Amino acid sequence: MSACKKAGQETPSVSDIDTRLIAADAALQSQIQVSEVMTTGVSETLRVAGQIDFDEQALTRIGASVTGRVTQIQARLGDAVNKGDTLAIINSSELSGSQLAYLKARSEKELHRRNVERAKTLYQADVISLAELQRRENEYEIASAETRAAQDQLRVLGVSPQSIDRLAATGAIDSVASVIATIQGVVVERKVAAGQVVQPSDVLFAVANLQRVWAVAQVPEQQISQVKTGQSVHIEVPALNKADSRTKCNKDELVIGG
Repeated sequence: MSACKKAGQETPSVSDIDTRLIAADAALQSQIQVSEVMTTGVSETLRVAGQIDFDEQALTRIGASVTGRVTQIQARLGDAVNKGDTLAIINSSELSGSQLAYLKARSEKELHRRNVERAKTLYQADVISLAELQRRENEYEIASAETRAAQDQLRVLGVSPQSIDRLAATGAIDSVASVIATIQGVVVERKVAAGQVVQPSDVLFAVANLQRVWAVAQVPEQQISQVKTGQSVHIEVPALNKADSRTKCNKDELVIGG
């Protein structure tokens, strides 16, 4: 069979192939760039996992100011709210009891004020002694202190000064308390349902201002020396568009706190 092979069709041996040459197909050649050889600095890239988190300085957790039962939910998860908006409404017997105590204290104060005025008139007419006048003045001072304490308790429960003045003028008790947004932002947490009994220690909503967020990177301890204040950080967020999309924090730079 070997005698039948034509001359000039011999297969080159392995030793004749130049291993320094790389054969690139058309797809690979389109990705190759040729440039002049030069010396330049090389920076090491550290790739770590992380997450986008809320700015703790722009995040507030909002709870109830009184103990009571939630009757209405007016804010849903993801809603944009302004400062002062009502998030939920609570019916509270504690609030109505504190309002009643305030009205009683005001009534006692007014009664003792009139007693002091009457005692001053009687003392000037030499009908009662100085000791009796001082006793009634002391009762008036005690009643005044109790009124101030009842008023302070209403403020602790979230009652505004305007509502306290209206209560004093009308005597109408209102057992409804509102859960109010304390900042402008987006409702990012809701831990309450209609009919639920809540207490002041419970967190019902979380509102965050999303105009500024944090990128929290989990840097291993053995590589923490590579992270310096002021370094530029590129962030890949797979949830945005495509998995290989890139974004940068603020002015193309994320400052790492020292």
